[in-house]
Amino acid sequence: MEDDIRAVVDGLDAALRDSGLTQAEYATALGTSAPRFSTYLAGKTMPSAAFYLRALRLAEGLKAARERGWMTPPSTAREIRRALHQGDELWSLKMALQGRDHLRELLRAGDDASGAWAAAPRTTGDRKWDALLAVLTKREFDEAG
Repeated sequence: MEDDIRAVVDGLDAALRDSGLTQAEYATALGTSAPRFSTYLAGKTMPSAAFYLRALRLAEGLKAARERGWMTPPSTAREIRRALHQGDELWSLKMALQGRDHLRELLRAGDDASGAWAAAPRTTGDRKWDALLAVLTKREFDEAG
């Protein structure tokens, strides 16, 4: 494999590990499909420079958030999905609001972990909960300017 291609593949592989997400979750967070992301990791297809830089930046934010115990879109959606699966809508609401509160604090503090909130989460399994999470996130970013 050519050195430049190997460097990109290695960078994406490290970003995937740093993200703390599964390959499919990380692909979703980046706005691409799991099969497409797999071609990048295999060196069969090269991502754009913008995609590559976004992947590195997002992984950095996700890692920082995880290390500091902050919720992210993927973790918030995952917790909502778990609660819904157990039939606990109240806990789902608490998780949505906790995610929002974490984002609010990250943005207020100017914490680099706020970059994790650029991640697109997998579905919660319910369109109304997906919409709620999206609206809460957008509102916090709008409020923060």
